[in-house]
Amino acid sequence: MKNFFIVFLTTSFLFSSQIPATAATTTLKVGKVVTVSFPSVVSLKKSGCQNIPVKYTILGKLDDYSLVNLSILDDADAYITSTTFYQPPGQDDGKVYKKSSRFNLKVCRNDWQEYYEYEGEFKGRAGVKKGTYQVQLTLWRPLTQKYATIKFK
Repeated sequence: MKNFFIVFLTTSFLFSSQIPATAATTTLKVGKVVTVSFPSVVSLKKSGCQNIPVKYTILGKLDDYSLVNLSILDDADAYITSTTFYQPPGQDDGKVYKKSSRFNLKVCRNDWQEYYEYEGEFKGRAGVKKGTYQVQLTLWRPLTQKYATIKFK
């Protein structure tokens, strides 16, 4: 009986260590054009800033003047963070965007400013506290928006 128990525990450990621990993710999709995936829950650092990993895939063809943007907003619709992560090759920002890649959304515990090079100005960003926030995926031209939530703990 003792040997059976040892074999059972060893086998259980071996199989359980083979199963990867995955965090829950949220996926937003705008038609047949774009999908983004990001963590549903993020543990906040006690101070400073941190990055939230995001994966995206451009599924269809975009108008030459389209942009795709992902933002997190608070209850007052103040931006916590916002990033334009894809522009078609016809844009003049000098970057080459991949059809499928990853990027990070930066969030900070205190209010902060982000420099937008193409606009040549700083944009104020609200600090993030524990709670649930709105995530907004925006496709510009034609204007289409999809929403989800993200929880900070």
